[in-house]
Amino acid sequence: MPIAGLKTEGESPKHGEDGNTVEKALKALNMAASLIKKDRADAQRLGMESLVLLTDPSRAGMETAKIASRVVLLGSANDDDVGMGNNEDDVDAL
Repeated sequence: MPIAGLKTEGESPKHGEDGNTVEKALKALNMAASLIKKDRADAQRLGMESLVLLTDPSRAGMETAKIASRVVLLGSANDDDVGMGNNEDDVDAL
């Protein structure tokens, strides 16, 4: 089951949707980060489970999983800004 309208691995992008993959992935990552920052354990768990699903290519799609993994591990959604931390696409809490 795709997450928040993100394409699955076997699904081809519909016309005009491919450019929105990064935007949708970052929005989902920001929502997960927001949940992780809350003081309630259930919200924190939901945020962590969201991260697990966003980084699973069989659930969120290969492109979304790559973007989410790059943000979690390197701090940036862009290949050329690895570790720079000054990009507007960065998810600060992760």
